[in-house]
Amino acid sequence: MAAKASTAVRQEQIVAAILRIVDSRGLNNLTTAALAQEVGLTEGALFKHFASKEEMLRAAVEKVGYTLVKKAAEISRSALPPEEKIRALLNFHLGLVETNPGMSRIIFSDELYTSYPGLKETIKEIISEYILHIRAIFKQGMAQGVFQSHFSLECLADIFGGLIQGAIIRWRLYDRKLSLPEQAGHIYRAIMLLAGYRGDNP
Repeated sequence: MAAKASTAVRQEQIVAAILRIVDSRGLNNLTTAALAQEVGLTEGALFKHFASKEEMLRAAVEKVGYTLVKKAAEISRSALPPEEKIRALLNFHLGLVETNPGMSRIIFSDELYTSYPGLKETIKEIISEYILHIRAIFKQGMAQGVFQSHFSLECLADIFGGLIQGAIIRWRLYDRKLSLPEQAGHIYRAIMLLAGYRGDNP
């Protein structure tokens, strides 16, 4: 008889299943019945590992979101030149979206804002922490004279995030047929111009 999976393993399986279901069917079709079937558990068994459906969703959001935040912090503290930090973070961010497409459907879903106000706050916290790391990279570049922009750190970070968001929306609109690595190149060149990059052509 096979041993029962640990709670940690089951939670990982549930999180992965949430992202698959949301990606293929949307957040509004994420039911505990569908989730239980995807994982191979009863609905009751799901709640042995998470207290509520919102808690399950929060675990999925935090898994992907804090992976991005952790990488942003790592890149910000690295010895890379500021412009290469921007490039590395941009490539990592869009790569994470490509491998976890369900996450973007959660963030851009109307149901998030009407049914899960607590989850919305979690996402806001993750984005705020991420933006702080982006600002830090631009601040490093300005201190080193690599960036000489008329835009504030806050504005540059917001533009960076907005350009990524636009690329993700287009990627989804075109059924993921757009190349995110190619979009990353376009965004990088645009943000270098806006940041007043003083090095060689990006």
